[in-house]
Amino acid sequence: MLRRTPGVALTVDVCDVCDVCDVASGLVRQVIARGRGEIVPFGVDRGRRKLARYLGPDESLWDTRFRDYLSAGPAGRGAVWLRIHPERITATDLSYRVPLSRPDRGDLGCGGVGDTAAERP
Repeated sequence: MLRRTPGVALTVDVCDVCDVCDVASGLVRQVIARGRGEIVPFGVDRGRRKLARYLGPDESLWDTRFRDYLSAGPAGRGAVWLRIHPERITATDLSYRVPLSRPDRGDLGCGGVGDTAAERP
């Protein structure tokens, strides 16, 4: 499908969540990239660098599904990269002010994480 219609949009949201489904701090940021996508071959070395950045350098501690991408190689898993050639990028701060307490929940503090949230604009 992407080869026929290369238009793509990628959205990355950052939400400061401290409890299940409870956004206590009000921090919400969003970046959207729109443009043309291109499928490129999966590179094991690059994949290893990306995974180590987020999972740490010790591959023995990684979940097996991540290690499998590297050991099976790109052909074994059918893995590819999606390269985005952005034509437009927007960044939006969707943060909101959270009251220090709510009648239905009580104190919104999350072990100190959300204690200063009400000071945010």
